[in-house]
Amino acid sequence: MDLNKDEDVVKEIVVEAVVEAVVEVVVEVVVEIVVEIVVGIEVGIEVEIEVESVVEIVVEIVVEIVVEIVVEIAVEIVDDIVDEN
Repeated sequence: MDLNKDEDVVKEIVVEAVVEAVVEVVVEVVVEIVVEIVVGIEVGIEVEIEVESVVEIVVEIVVEIVVEIVVEIAVEIVDDIVDEN
């Protein structure tokens, strides 16, 4: 078993999963914000969105997802290693 190769594969899988999750969350949040702005404009309501609070929310969600994904992947890797031995 080549540990360096396995480590590279794991890193690649983790990076792909994290990037995918981050993109998904960012797109979702941006769409929600745009919808709120459009609805607010259509109704004639003045829409004020604080960029800092939006960024904080996005970062919080992304961190939660990243931690969840990394833990899931780590558990799977450990299970696979245990199964091999």
